[in-house]
Amino acid sequence: MLAPLPPGVNLNWRQLNNALRAANAGLASSQNPPDTTNAPLFVTAVTGLAFPDVAVGDSSTIDVTVSNFGFIPLDVDSIQISGTDFYAAGGPASIARNEVHAFPIVFKPSEGGSKSATVTFFHNGEVSLQSIPASGFGISSFDTLKYRTFTQDSLCIKPIRKKPVAVRFCATFPNTATWTRQGLLVKFSFPVTISYSDRFNDLPVTADGGIGKMWLFTGSTVPVGTPVTVCGVGKKGKVAQVSSYTWISGNPADDGRRLILSPAVPPGQQLLFPMPNGGNTRDVVYKVSEYLTSGLVVGTPVPTSSQFGWIRIQKSQNLAKFFNDRGVTQSGEPRPFDLLGYRVFSGERRNLTARKYSNHLAGELAALHFNITASTLTITPPGFGELIYDDSTGGALNGLLIREIADSADKMLTLRWGPTPLYHRFDEVITNINHAFSGPMDTISFGAQLRTKGVRSADAVQYLRPSSIPPKIVAPLAEEQNEPEMFTLFQNYPNPFNPSTTIGFNLTEPSRVSLKVYNVLGQEVATLIDLQEMDDGVQEVEFSAHALASGVYFYRLEVETAADEENEILAKTSVEVKKMLYIR
Repeated sequence: MLAPLPPGVNLNWRQLNNALRAANAGLASSQNPPDTTNAPLFVTAVTGLAFPDVAVGDSSTIDVTVSNFGFIPLDVDSIQISGTDFYAAGGPASIARNEVHAFPIVFKPSEGGSKSATVTFFHNGEVSLQSIPASGFGISSFDTLKYRTFTQDSLCIKPIRKKPVAVRFCATFPNTATWTRQGLLVKFSFPVTISYSDRFNDLPVTADGGIGKMWLFTGSTVPVGTPVTVCGVGKKGKVAQVSSYTWISGNPADDGRRLILSPAVPPGQQLLFPMPNGGNTRDVVYKVSEYLTSGLVVGTPVPTSSQFGWIRIQKSQNLAKFFNDRGVTQSGEPRPFDLLGYRVFSGERRNLTARKYSNHLAGELAALHFNITASTLTITPPGFGELIYDDSTGGALNGLLIREIADSADKMLTLRWGPTPLYHRFDEVITNINHAFSGPMDTISFGAQLRTKGVRSADAVQYLRPSSIPPKIVAPLAEEQNEPEMFTLFQNYPNPFNPSTTIGFNLTEPSRVSLKVYNVLGQEVATLIDLQEMDDGVQEVEFSAHALASGVYFYRLEVETAADEENEILAKTSVEVKKMLYIR
């Protein structure tokens, strides 16, 4: 049901039918201008300028091509742009009959964030479109006075799904009829919220009982040839479409009907992603850093000696379980790598969990290594590892760079240097450093690549100060990839195993899952999951082969996703198989 119209505007569908017939005639005449006109005619196919993301200080240019379909020259006297981050690179121009001229429009952001403007052409011709919306996103250079860190607690949480949740758009509706309009009724393909209209003074209202698919704009008149730009946010993570629109006229002689379009897609739309968390940052760092191949190492590897030990954490989900394994955290006594249970801690220990080994200093040192790596990759602001620790106590750690403190702690854990109070001191210092720049998550970007904003400056932390050493910057070893279509099946660990092993997989959306184990003859020997509905995220299951013979086995994961009729997505089933070795 339509919302009440403002006083003075009578919504009469018979009037609308007449008006829309005339509007259609006007639209047809603008697309095929009569040759008998003596006036110049300004025509451009550009309805919006959607610039790519641009770093602050850099620029991007898009040409607006204008044609003159009139009989006499078209004089473009000036171009006015409402936003300070956009400008016209060219000056006035005179366009002869049937000629074309390109007007370069430049986007040069002065600071980070979303930018928008209206580009208006002033000329002597009849108008088919003279105002064009422009939008772009400025990518800030990192403010090296602010830094970002993650704590153990924030790095063990489940990542949010990297999937668009909304879309930002601007749509333009030209008044191509030969009379003034007093309102506009627009229907979108799904519910939206409206944030901006450049012609109507009244707040827009929903005309469908609050659903938000149909919006009514009133409060001022729209002259002949003047376009109306409407901006808003769609409530789904896909491209918004205009299903239909209707002009409203106060002339009783007008008639009308709704102007039905084949779904029109406003240009320059920006998909909006949810705010990521520490789990997302953990996943990205593992995908693009040396951790991808060699893992995160805590301690100092000494492969030539069987006396000393260190920890290697090979995958993102392993790091999460190192920090928190089903409620057990790295809360144990800060100490060297001396004992693992009742045995000597020696050699490389891969993917230890908090249940198997708990040492608060080891946990804080793993988080510190992660924070340094994220900074060198510029996922967090660079320069964190080059900050100087100074708590004014005159202690041995004062005056050291953060990365030097991390290196010293690695050697101390592996080589078992120093008395117990020294381990407590390192634990206290590294814990304070990891908490110095933690806080609510905010990003510069997340869709194409993850880059976070700093939380606070070093000046706000009493025990840290900047150094004169340039920040260490490391190029990513791989491009950040989007989520796989359905799932990822991980290699079991340990492998070979006796008698138990862990099989893990990551679901990108809630799915029905089956996981079975087969021998080399193809015979099923175990059903670990049978048609079970499971949430998205990393899942793990334990498999015990104590009743089986030694040998090669295969585990098979089958994942079925539900159909989504609204988004025209069919149900899909995928299967992956991996091999494992059981040695008794």
